Amino acid sequence: MSGYVRNTWVTFLRQYGPVADNDAKFDEHVLASAKRNGVEALRLDSGGLLEAIVKNFRSSSPRSVILTGTAGDGKTWLCREVWKALGGESLRWTHSDERTLSLPGGATLVVIKDLSEIRAEQSDLLPDMADALFAVRPEWVYLVAANDGQLRLAWERASRTRPTVERAAKVIEDLLVQGELRAEADGVVLYNLSRQDSAGLMKRLLTALQAHEGWSRCNGCPGQTEGCSIWANHERLDDVLLQSRLTDLLTLCDQNGNHLPVRQLLMLASNMLLGHPDGKDRMLKCQEVEGVVRKGRTSLGSIYRNAFGENLSATLRDRTAVFEVLRRFGIGEETNNAIDNLLVYGTDDPELRPAFDELFGGDARYGVHPGFQESLDAYLEGRDAEHLEPFTDLAVAQRQRLFFTTPAAKAETFGLWELTVFRHAGAFLNGVLRPLQTREEVTDGTLVRQLVLGLNRVFTGRLTNDSDRLWLASSGSHSQARVCRIYEGDLDVEVRRGRGISIKKHEGKPALVVALERGVEEALPLHLVRFEFLCRVADGALPSNFSRESYEDILSFKSRLLRRWKVLDGDGDARFSLKLLLLNEKGGLEDRAVRFELEVSR
Repeated sequence: MSGYVRNTWVTFLRQYGPVADNDAKFDEHVLASAKRNGVEALRLDSGGLLEAIVKNFRSSSPRSVILTGTAGDGKTWLCREVWKALGGESLRWTHSDERTLSLPGGATLVVIKDLSEIRAEQSDLLPDMADALFAVRPEWVYLVAANDGQLRLAWERASRTRPTVERAAKVIEDLLVQGELRAEADGVVLYNLSRQDSAGLMKRLLTALQAHEGWSRCNGCPGQTEGCSIWANHERLDDVLLQSRLTDLLTLCDQNGNHLPVRQLLMLASNMLLGHPDGKDRMLKCQEVEGVVRKGRTSLGSIYRNAFGENLSATLRDRTAVFEVLRRFGIGEETNNAIDNLLVYGTDDPELRPAFDELFGGDARYGVHPGFQESLDAYLEGRDAEHLEPFTDLAVAQRQRLFFTTPAAKAETFGLWELTVFRHAGAFLNGVLRPLQTREEVTDGTLVRQLVLGLNRVFTGRLTNDSDRLWLASSGSHSQARVCRIYEGDLDVEVRRGRGISIKKHEGKPALVVALERGVEEALPLHLVRFEFLCRVADGALPSNFSRESYEDILSFKSRLLRRWKVLDGDGDARFSLKLLLLNEKGGLEDRAVRFELEVSR
């Protein structure tokens, strides 16, 4: 090599990625890998969890702590950090099966880093722990790590020789059901790490990653100026806009029920930095960089492509949770006319050239690089250039780059979220999720009316433009028919005297809440797919086109509203009456009574 530095920090970081020899897959391998590479292990900020657990154990009356969650949530790592913070020896943690510490309050701490290693039906561990949970001043307290399923199974199998075991099992089951990050009862605190905020976790991870002293070992390497994609990606990962867009995606993943544990987030960050199709396992080592630079293939290591696993094989992408989840957004495959016109004609059209230069021309590495321009020329001229990357593939990479680099001021102009499957995700983030972080209710009435318009079109099966009232209709025999013409009731959107429709928190989560009268509400939880569905229907899409599941959920919500409505309405007028729901010439809905005349035979 021509003076290129072989940085062992990069070697260590590579092992967090989707590679065959992933030494960072399990916490017990991390320290050995760091020692072997002569670097400090990555130290993450726990977001206050570590400090809270340590404070508990240092108090005069400590309680036992259970860490649960899915695989890769960092349970073992957190146990190790607590052990170290309380003065535990590293050698005992690594080589001893007995991990006990004397605490300041006089109790003895027992650390179980993996409950699956204990045969609950043959061990006294859980009965002893059950006794400790209900003791006034326990002599023993416990720090236990276990996946959700392992925890339930262990307490089911625990010996029932002591009366406290059944009681403890019930307490822990109740804590798990709460679904909160932190839950407490009696002598135990449970932290469900699957309830962590992935976006906040990623921010802390990137801060630790970018600040690591290992990057200083790249100083003096020719790759810093000659085109090393590892170094370029490291520099770009500090970009506030890139981090913001990435954490927006993770926030939406969380809201959609797709939790990504810290192991997957580390895999994502490592791949964003080191990913390249020419590297071993499709991730670069320092010794491979010079060859990539010499061949002019640096652009294939783009951090923006790597965020979606484009450097990996399709098979590996599909079985790696973080890339499988992020690729559901369709970023790169989705587009709009404004973006594609810029991509294809921006260099030649004087009217488009300023915007093209702003969004593409300023990035000679991953934007308008020589390979891109050659492929574009071949595409426009209809030439088949085998030595060039297909322009269609390069266009995907450019749209992915645009998602992370388009300035906020230009996001609406060029339809940033139209580069994703969820074209209304920006409205969901800025109109629902962010306002509800600081207040209980969304004040934007326009957004409520858009959702009501979508509801009306599903509820009635009509292409109505009515968004000021929510209309309830049926087909007479049942409420699930595609087109419902029989009027059952209506409700004004504006909230007055306890009646109306609003977007607010319901059981801690965003929901569209229909208040039929004061104290009588029916809530429709809002996640990204359901929000997108209603907005698309409001825009004119057929109800079953985007999501059949969402369509059926909305019909189920309608049935719940009708049941509530009928209970509130009581018997109403004893005389039989029937109203039809009609669509007027302006697209509005109106009810019209049907008159019946009794014909008397002579």
